[in-house]
Order: sequence, then structure tokens, then C-alpha cells
Amino acid sequence: AVHALHDALRQAGVTARTSNDGDACTVDADDAITLARVVREGLREPLKTIEDLTGCLRAHDLGMEEPCLTGGKVELGDVSVPVAAQLAVLLGASPEKVNTACDETNDLARWAHGERVGDLLTAAFRTATGHTLVDYLFHPDCLSCRREMALTLGRIGVDAAQRLVKILQYGP
Repeated sequence: AVHALHDALRQAGVTARTSNDGDACTVDADDAITLARVVREGLREPLKTIEDLTGCLRAHDLGMEEPCLTGGKVELGDVSVPVAAQLAVLLGASPEKVNTACDETNDLARWAHGERVGDLLTAAFRTATGHTLVDYLFHPDCLSCRREMALTLGRIGVDAAQRLVKILQYGP
């Protein structure tokens, strides 16, 4: 019960402290369940938006983490450069610009390609939704550990997520 309350409050952006024995303040199990239900009722629209967005990402076969609600915002998570390129095109970026050839054996060329794709994605997102990827971050340092480069898309508002859903459903 305490876990359900803590999770619902976290989704709403409320930090709940729990003691080592799992009790949250003086709220009993029945009250915790009721409070979690009330909070989730208030989160019905954002959670529906996340459900719709998850469906759109799957429909377009975008290999992205499932979005989640944190602090009242939609967390988009990390994506690979190829997935970012695919998303940029879906949002209206020119496929020719996004899919330019890149020498995969040259780390510097891969880095520049990742930066270019990130720039094109953020521009396409802003143009298509009217919102900005505020927390966007490019991770080229993955090259040093031989993992795929990644882009953190960060969090967006629920209204931006709703606009993103419409674009993924009907086009830019």
C-alpha cells in the first residue's frame, strides 16, 4: 500500500518520505490506497497520454524506452542515433538530411553524425509540436566504451506529449 502511494506521489512530482520499516508518516494501508487512487484520478489524462504515446512508438517500431510520468512531465528517456533519426523524419525532418552517409569506422564522423541527427530532431520536434526538448543531451562518450551513442530526450510537458501523439498518428 505504501509503495502504491509512493509511486503515485512520485508520478505527480511529490516526494514522499518513508521510514525504514515502510511506513509513510501516519497513513494506514486503507488511507494510503485511497490517497493513491485520488492522486491517480488526477493523473488520468497524463497517464492516458503516456499509454497513447507508447502505442504510437510501438506502431512506428521505434526502439525507445517506454515513456513514464515523473514530476507531472513525460519522461522520454534515451534513444540511439538511428532511432533519433527515424523519429526526426516522422516529425517532418528531411530524410535526405537525416540519413546522410556516415563512415561508421571513423569515430569523429560518427560523432558529427550524432550531433547532426540530434540537432535535426530537436528542430523537427520544435517545429512539429511548438515545444522544445529542454533536457536534450547528446552522449558521444559512448564511443569510448564501444557502446552505441545515445541521445537523452528528457522530459516534456503533457501538452507536448499529446501533440507528439497526434503527429505520430496523423503526420506533421
